[in-house]
Amino acid sequence: MERFGFVGLPNAGKSSLFNALAGGGALAAPYAFATTDPNVGVVKVPDPRLDALAQMSASEKIVHSTTQFVDIGGLVEGASQGEGLGNRFLAGIREVDALVFVLRSFRDEDVPGPRDPLEHLRVVEIELALADLESVESRIDRRRKALRADPRDPALVTEVDALEAAFELLSEGTPLFRAPLSDDRRAALREHFLLTNKPVMAVLNIGEDQLEQADELASEIGDALPGAEILPLSVQLEAEAALLSSGERSELLEGLGAPLHYIEPNEKQDTYYGLSQNQVDAAVTAGIGGDATTIARANAELKVAANMDRGRTATETLLEQRIEGQSYN
Repeated sequence: MERFGFVGLPNAGKSSLFNALAGGGALAAPYAFATTDPNVGVVKVPDPRLDALAQMSASEKIVHSTTQFVDIGGLVEGASQGEGLGNRFLAGIREVDALVFVLRSFRDEDVPGPRDPLEHLRVVEIELALADLESVESRIDRRRKALRADPRDPALVTEVDALEAAFELLSEGTPLFRAPLSDDRRAALREHFLLTNKPVMAVLNIGEDQLEQADELASEIGDALPGAEILPLSVQLEAEAALLSSGERSELLEGLGAPLHYIEPNEKQDTYYGLSQNQVDAAVTAGIGGDATTIARANAELKVAANMDRGRTATETLLEQRIEGQSYN
């Protein structure tokens, strides 16, 4: 099972991305440090080839590949010196296989924080490099002493050499994923779980009004982060769409001009924030909703209705009245 860790500044959209993939469960709020404890989700990887083979062979059980996502608190500049929540929560992603940088590009005056994705990238890289530097400093002397005690151990020779190379790079503020380290050195560093010694990709969190400029915005980040995959995405839109059925989700995203590579959320979505589908529907129909789940789902349904230019049902009208002036962040 592959494991991915979400990293970014406060209000970049990490928790909303987690909800889009896992079908909800993480608090996403327009203020800093809404996430204090890591959110961990495991979702299956949709694969139509597997479904087709299962149908052909009349399989009784289908076992999909799974992926784990870890959402941690936001980093701020100076986190290595204790600013914000510090960097202690980075321990929650040290053992993941790859990092996903969530970079904010969307504009929303009600959501505080910088809106320049290149500034987000700069802060994230510096803070991760400083966290790794602290880790290397705490280990390199012990490994050097071990090497002096057994100078003929080839594994120790390679490990100390890799740690010294990493120390020099990190001291200059260079994350290891930007460094031309040899495969042997990277392999020797793997057991130390350094954050910047992992593959990285970036999710560029754009607003609905930026969908037409998605590729242009992504190319700017690609120039600043060469070799990494850049995925421009309206994370808020995807999180809302994840609460809908597959057909309604397609209508919403295609109608709003979202890229065709939109997220396919976990298909086990028979729950919304711990409520069953029947419970949510009952609350909506009875007009007794008003929690985050009902509001989010109602917002998404109403967007579909507006986009398809069809008449609203009595339930939708009731929901529209109930959520007036409220939003889902």
